[in-house]
Amino acid sequence: MRRRSTDKTQGRITARLKLKNSKKLKSVEIFNVLPSKLIDEMVDCTELETFQNNAIIYSEGSIGDKFYAIITGKVNIVKAGSAGFTKTLEAPDVFGEGALLKENYERTATITSSGKTTLLSLTREKFNELKKNNSNKLSLETIDETLEKNVAKYEKEDKTREAGKDENGGGGGGGFEV
Repeated sequence: MRRRSTDKTQGRITARLKLKNSKKLKSVEIFNVLPSKLIDEMVDCTELETFQNNAIIYSEGSIGDKFYAIITGKVNIVKAGSAGFTKTLEAPDVFGEGALLKENYERTATITSSGKTTLLSLTREKFNELKKNNSNKLSLETIDETLEKNVAKYEKEDKTREAGKDENGGGGGGGFEV
């Protein structure tokens, strides 16, 4: 039993080192403005999560405290209701931004994996701990601004989609803040 725990920990360390040394995180929107040192610190605060095909990552209406970046694979986003939609995201897309910004954030869609999918997750608690470090404050405030813009854009797209369905019973694609 102890061996498996050690192997799992070693696997996480190896995966984090690979991420730090790759250009993959620099392709993720919120990370591309950060200095390499801060990206390394953020990676140390994240978890790598792997999901098999059709696994539920989280459900619409659940309370969220994690933000996700897709490292490999794809996810499907399904929003129920009159303004509902389905959308697929893949690396280097991100989702769940609202959870970093708001405590007790209610998820606005259900996310499932499409095939084997590896995600990098960052909790609100860890993100806030990083912001307490004065040397990180300015860079992480930039991330806050980007996340807030994304959430506002998604909310606007949801309202537009909802208004379109109200007017003609139809609707189109749109945002995916979840």
